[in-house]
Amino acid sequence: MAVKDATSESGVKLQFEDYPYAQDGLDLWCAFKSWVTDYINVHYASDKIVQQDMELQEWWSEVRTKGHADKKDAPGWPSLNSKANLVEILTTIIWISSAHHAAVNFGQYAYIGYMPNVPVIMRRLVPEVGTKEHSELLSSPEQFFLQSHGRPWQTTIVMAIVEILSKHAQDEEYIGESFIEGWTDNKQVLNLVLPPPISKGAIDHMLSHKSCFFLVSKISSVISVNLILFTLFLCISCRCWMHSRNLVRGCRRQGKLLRRGMQRQRASQIGGDQLKCHTLCCTQNLTNLD
Repeated sequence: MAVKDATSESGVKLQFEDYPYAQDGLDLWCAFKSWVTDYINVHYASDKIVQQDMELQEWWSEVRTKGHADKKDAPGWPSLNSKANLVEILTTIIWISSAHHAAVNFGQYAYIGYMPNVPVIMRRLVPEVGTKEHSELLSSPEQFFLQSHGRPWQTTIVMAIVEILSKHAQDEEYIGESFIEGWTDNKQVLNLVLPPPISKGAIDHMLSHKSCFFLVSKISSVISVNLILFTLFLCISCRCWMHSRNLVRGCRRQGKLLRRGMQRQRASQIGGDQLKCHTLCCTQNLTNLD
């Protein structure tokens, strides 16, 4: 996804340029990091003060050893021995609980709401090759799947829960809108200005602007391909339409000929019946004369 890059503001360089989510995420990450850096500079003048803050060190130890006891010895945990590491730790926590969580949470229903993507429960095991169940799976995969998943009422309950989780609450609090009144009396902290990317309303403006730019750039880069595809589609459509029109005309023509033939056959049949009837009447009349 990304590699370290000391020349970049975010510290990393994306491996994929066509990745709007990652680019938007890096912009927000940089904004978070900028504000956290200013905040840390207010309270800690040096790395030594960070190291000597026992309450801070105990907090980080509890996060690592108790909050993530199963991963406490895993590699990658930063040491809380400098202001720079403290900034990275706090920025990561803010990022996970805000932008990252929002991206994961609010899109749940769009994916999970369609039952085949995430079945509530599967009531049949995956069949082994050579078994009767495996033959059923091969002969009718859809029927086998529908017989395996949960009941409609189970699916409905999960869909309702996920939909509620994916919705924004009426009293939702968004980044940069406001601070809790009275959360601190430190004037230096209160005077800290939020960076533009996380100031009120700026996130929506930034994403809207970038989305428009992204769409325009994409349109300009693939317009020739789209024209070719559209032209090809138009030609095929016209040919299909002409073929269909000729086919309909042909069917109509054949229908008319068939109806005419049937009418002629019926007329000749009626004429023959009338001739037979007339001949029979004449014969009877001659017999009566005799």
